[in-house]
Amino acid sequence: MIVEYHTPELENESLSHLLSDLPNFLVHARKDNTVKTYSSGFNNWKKWATSYSVKHLPANPLSFSLFLLSLIQTDQNITKIENIFYAVKFYHNTLHLSDPTLNEVVQEMLEVAKRHCKKAIKKKDPIKVDHIKSIFRLFTSAGTISLQDFRTFVMILLGFSGFLRYAELSNIRFGDVVFCGTYFRIFIEESKTDIYRDGMWVTISGSGSKLCPLVNLQEYLKRANIQAGDDPLQFIFRAITKTKRGEWLRKTNRPLSYSRTREVILEAIASIGLNKRLFGTHSLRAGGATKAANAGIPDRLFKRHGRWLSDKAKDMYVEDNLEQLLSVTKLMCL
Repeated sequence: MIVEYHTPELENESLSHLLSDLPNFLVHARKDNTVKTYSSGFNNWKKWATSYSVKHLPANPLSFSLFLLSLIQTDQNITKIENIFYAVKFYHNTLHLSDPTLNEVVQEMLEVAKRHCKKAIKKKDPIKVDHIKSIFRLFTSAGTISLQDFRTFVMILLGFSGFLRYAELSNIRFGDVVFCGTYFRIFIEESKTDIYRDGMWVTISGSGSKLCPLVNLQEYLKRANIQAGDDPLQFIFRAITKTKRGEWLRKTNRPLSYSRTREVILEAIASIGLNKRLFGTHSLRAGGATKAANAGIPDRLFKRHGRWLSDKAKDMYVEDNLEQLLSVTKLMCL
């Protein structure tokens, strides 16, 4: 999207051309998803303003308030309204124009939207260690575990122990995994919170138990025929071909899709008698975070392991156990 913006100080034609491109480049200081969100949000406001012959940039606070009112009256999702609000704010601040979102009426309209349009957040339940144990027992009950089930089990283990999001889990390449004796490290090339895309390391310890992430990952790589000297860029979790002669990872180097990842994880959860509607791929990250938080892991290490930038984001993942909730009044010594 090109925003028309002119100032008398820049009459030079070449400088004017650069100036017209400025907003497009400045928005790329944000993550790709943020760029899409801001562009979409601003275009929604621009389309409405144009339809009523209202100036969209700089925006008049009253006009923008009326636009927000129209969204509230049509019962638009609060997330959409907030995205538009902050998109308009971003573009005005980027171009050093008067920010309409600072206007008291506009801010009050946003508060009205939050009260009127906000829907209850239905967070998915966190997966628990006992769930993982039950899945393991079920998968190994026949004596041998299929490669497909083993892939699912290892994905669950890594997602839980590494607090991994789907995008982080599915995009693990062979070269991203470094084994270091009693522990291993996974390089997360791109993470939601890694704004400069420097990459982050997740360190996971071995446990020596049947649920040991280290041992099971090594065994999975062996079963999947991924070994030292192989292409380091190959994704370790790929689609599987099954025939009468056996099963193996497909040669096409493409990570397992979100829909397929979600499907196999929910199938595993449903197989042990749980309602799969209550869970999702984020249940792995939430489960690991909840277990670590309730075990008293120091906050600094906890945030670093989960790659959270704020306490608010971190706390959304944690489900306090009953004992911790009761400890508040127990410590009052009443």
